[in-house]
Amino acid sequence: MKQLSAEFKNAGFAGKDENQRLWDEFSHARSTFYERQNQYYEQRDLEAQRNASQKRRIISELQSLLGAQDFREPGQRTKSLHAEWKAIGFAGHDENQMLNDQYYSIRNEFYEQSRLHWEQRSMEMELNKNNRMRLVDQAEFIADHPDPKSMSGDMRTLLQQWREQRGPLKKEDREELNRRFWAAKDRFYSRRDAQFTQGQNQWSSGKGERSSVQDDPAWRPKDKIDAIKHLEQAIRDKEQAVRHADAHFEKVRSQGRSWLLPSKQNERIAKAEQWQRIHREELEKLYNRLYKLRNQT
Repeated sequence: MKQLSAEFKNAGFAGKDENQRLWDEFSHARSTFYERQNQYYEQRDLEAQRNASQKRRIISELQSLLGAQDFREPGQRTKSLHAEWKAIGFAGHDENQMLNDQYYSIRNEFYEQSRLHWEQRSMEMELNKNNRMRLVDQAEFIADHPDPKSMSGDMRTLLQQWREQRGPLKKEDREELNRRFWAAKDRFYSRRDAQFTQGQNQWSSGKGERSSVQDDPAWRPKDKIDAIKHLEQAIRDKEQAVRHADAHFEKVRSQGRSWLLPSKQNERIAKAEQWQRIHREELEKLYNRLYKLRNQT
């Protein structure tokens, strides 16, 4: 427009009849241009002010999301805010770059916090999984013990520890560990109850490890043959118990348990060895009693 004005002035006189009219038309057109230009700049300034206000609002809300305890919902909100941010236009020469720097600085800080949060949560879930896996391994170990009755206290302690477990887990890990733990618990109590029932039946029939020859001071055999028969049955039962104890000892000794410290593993081996030794000593006593009984005159 400045160039056009200069050219118009340099064009020279256009004649008495046309000069004034052409100047009036040019002057009107120039005034209209500058008026519209001013309106454009005013509108642009207002738009920039509105954009700056919206950007400050987004920055303020994004700032409030820093330090969240759970980044799931804040993470979704951050994505929504970013979509809003990109849809907002220019915020003016004075503020646009400053607001952009603030926004992206806070956004980067948020995602750094989010990254650390999810890394920490992943580590926590892995730790919780390992803790529960240790309890599951113990439950399965106890469930297969050759003498379930002797492990009843251990299982009660384990159940209490299981119920006290807290903290996040992956859904698939939680379901699998729960399934294995409660299956081991059910298997243990089924075997323990069966062992108890078997013991009662043996007691009532005068057979088995708890035969009347061994444990009932009021019981008396009909004769020597009857006493030998009951003692032989007790020996057969004890031989089976020795075989179970031997198998259990070999299993404990040969299978490493990731959830056991070396001292704990050694303790398990020592208990299994002690159980093995007790059964062998009891079997030896039964052999001696049978030998003496057979050699009585």
